[in-house]
Amino acid sequence: ISPAQMILQVRTNAAASETFWSVKSADGTVITSQAANQLSNYTRYTDTLDLAPGCYELVVGDTDKDGMAFFANNDGSGSIQLRNNGGTFFSENFTANFGTEIRQYFTVGLGIGVQESSLQEHINLYPNPSNGKIHLEYYAPGRTDLSCVLTDVNGKPVWKDVFEDEKEFNKELDFSHLPAGMYFLQFNDGKGSFRKKIVLN
Repeated sequence: ISPAQMILQVRTNAAASETFWSVKSADGTVITSQAANQLSNYTRYTDTLDLAPGCYELVVGDTDKDGMAFFANNDGSGSIQLRNNGGTFFSENFTANFGTEIRQYFTVGLGIGVQESSLQEHINLYPNPSNGKIHLEYYAPGRTDLSCVLTDVNGKPVWKDVFEDEKEFNKELDFSHLPAGMYFLQFNDGKGSFRKKIVLN
């Protein structure tokens, strides 16, 4: 949950032409965006976002799929931060070693913690840790779309799906093709978001 005025701050590395980002509302409206091939190396860019109450998606990507920090090249390191304007109520620093993209969902003006805790109460994942096959149980008071994004520890999406017009289900998610390790499963129902750590053995 975030306040109404947010600051997105991106510091590019030596391969700034590869970096792009966008912030969109739940209906797909672009609040701010920056295309690739338009940025200068080692430069700090700051966007002040005046956001109406609702749900939003931040995407920061790299066209060369090596993020803004990668040990195997000489591109140097950049940084990404999303925070409230002038305070410490909300501040998120994202890893620069994100591979293809970072995708973060956040809400504004929907009550402190109410939407996230409500969504969390309707989701159950088991077993966790698992051998790659995880059951997702979901129940909602009314029909809704539930989007799911699985990312690795570097924030790189490795799987995503949308369960449309659902109220209740128990589905098996098969991640057995992925390497063992820790992942994060992000849920968003258009009203709030919830992230759960999962471990694959």
